[in-house]
Amino acid sequence: MNDDDIWKLVAYIKSFRTRDEVQPPEFAFPSRDYQIWTPLTFDPQELVTRQNYSYLAIARLAPGVTIDQARAEMDVIAAQIVREHPVVATGIGVEVVPMLSDTVAAVRAPLYVLLAAVVAMLLIGCANLANLLLARAVARQRELAVRAALGAGRARLVAQSIAELVPLMVIGGAIGVVSAAWAIDAVAPLLPADLPRAENIALHVPVLAFAAGMMTAIALLVGAWPALEAARSGLAAATADLSRGATTGVRRARTRDLLVVAQIAATLWLAIGATLLTRSLAELRRVHPGFNPERVYSLHLAIPRTKYRNDREVAAFMRRILDRVEALPGVVAAGMVNRLPLAGGAQTAPIEFEGVDPTIVAPGVGLQADMRPVTPGYFRALQIPTVEGRAFTENDTDEAQAVAIIDDRAATAVFRGADPIGRRLRFAIPNQPWRTIVGVVGHVRHDRLDDDGRPQVYWSYKQNTQDREALVVRTAGDPSALAQSIGAAIRSVDPEQPIYDARTLDDVVERSLAQRWLQTALLGAFAAMAILLASIGVYGVIAYGVGQRTREFGIRLALGARRGEIVGVVMRRGAALFGVGAAIGLAAAAASARVLSTLLFNVGAFDLVSFAAATLVLSRGVDAGTRGSGLAVKRGPSL
Repeated sequence: MNDDDIWKLVAYIKSFRTRDEVQPPEFAFPSRDYQIWTPLTFDPQELVTRQNYSYLAIARLAPGVTIDQARAEMDVIAAQIVREHPVVATGIGVEVVPMLSDTVAAVRAPLYVLLAAVVAMLLIGCANLANLLLARAVARQRELAVRAALGAGRARLVAQSIAELVPLMVIGGAIGVVSAAWAIDAVAPLLPADLPRAENIALHVPVLAFAAGMMTAIALLVGAWPALEAARSGLAAATADLSRGATTGVRRARTRDLLVVAQIAATLWLAIGATLLTRSLAELRRVHPGFNPERVYSLHLAIPRTKYRNDREVAAFMRRILDRVEALPGVVAAGMVNRLPLAGGAQTAPIEFEGVDPTIVAPGVGLQADMRPVTPGYFRALQIPTVEGRAFTENDTDEAQAVAIIDDRAATAVFRGADPIGRRLRFAIPNQPWRTIVGVVGHVRHDRLDDDGRPQVYWSYKQNTQDREALVVRTAGDPSALAQSIGAAIRSVDPEQPIYDARTLDDVVERSLAQRWLQTALLGAFAAMAILLASIGVYGVIAYGVGQRTREFGIRLALGARRGEIVGVVMRRGAALFGVGAAIGLAAAAASARVLSTLLFNVGAFDLVSFAAATLVLSRGVDAGTRGSGLAVKRGPSL
């Protein structure tokens, strides 16, 4: 393909801009941050050198074609490209993966944990409902026994019991659906923009059906059980049981106790998970990213190659923008980089070091490193320290000696304490020039705060120019106050230059933590509600037991027992329930440690502080519920 053909192709692609199309509101690709899409244009030089591997292709499979078939076909195509272009394509292949799996890969584990938390919350709520309905059913045991004695069959008794629960289920379900819809509307604007498929979060029919099915199953089970029990036992057994002042029988009491134990176990599992995530987030926020984000304003530029056709024109345009921005009052330093730290995306390349021991970095293979073309003011703007040597200058042009700056991670890994200044490196791909290392800077966490990342190599923007740039501006005061002035400075150079994703660097850092904030907040909210429900459940069961044992407690007091001793009986029962539930909850948390460990940073999945803190908080809640039921003994004048 000659130069004329290349420019015809570019002009043809550019002509697509006249074909306007409006996407529906729910279309969010690659994320909700994007509202405008433009045709993809290529640097003509890329079509000649064929050495840019940063593009991704998206294809819809034909009907009946599997992923394995697509992989096999692309392997054949990749092999053909290698045969046609062996110099630049050797060692390059094609990876075919399902888009859905690739999109949700990073959030699959957190979503499974949140799903487990939702199921735990549902079970806790169902256990509370079951206890309430059991208590209500036992109170009506005599009535059901009389109806059975008068000839009512099991089917009729069960139908009556279920029919009486229908209004409760309908009203409660309606309130739940309305509350869920309100919560989704309230939380949706707060969701991270890069959360995959966030636009699909809604009250879908399968979700409603699952919740309704669980609620119906509990209601049917608990509603039908007392009716069946009454029909089986008969009037004499029911009245005898009540006349003895029993608590509903040992078997029934154990059923309620088991439900409370299950609540405590599930609640402690949630509380431990929330505590671990909270401590992990706190640890992550203490991580230094390698740069200072305070008082830094950032924005992105897509420099059109149709207007600035070669690297020199692009670099000159960048320099004019920087000159205008640096002249603004309140600007301390300004610089550009092809990819902003912690903003997503990576540009990596294998780097080969001249004369390096093959046992450290194999020649021809290289060290996989992040590649960042930067302007001279970039390190000053982000306050990335210069460890050794010098930073770039405006004299590092495409006509001068090719130079590079590496970070201290690469210097340590490759040179093992030897002086790297003056040594040479290059891309470990054909036809790349050797570059002399002129400086060493501090390591920056480019991908995520919880990932130390790869070593980094920096090029001078005039020696390796790119048209996708991020502008960073360090200011003396509030960076947002200079937003309009910075935009005006860019438009004074080129009124048609698009600007996007403008925000402070503090916001960029916070946005990189948004998904962790969401996980922690949701699990923390679930844990708080679970503790409240568990406390209510313990209170309900023990208070009901106290009510059923009023005659027994009265006799004990009449025989000389003190009220404190009676209260101790109540408290010991609550402690016993908590002890059994806590043991199960701790075991469940330990069993799920492997899943939780993938979500933690600098906190072990068996962190004793988190386990102890969660257990203590839950014990205080259960203790409050037990003491509340114990007040019935202290204040009860009828004992």
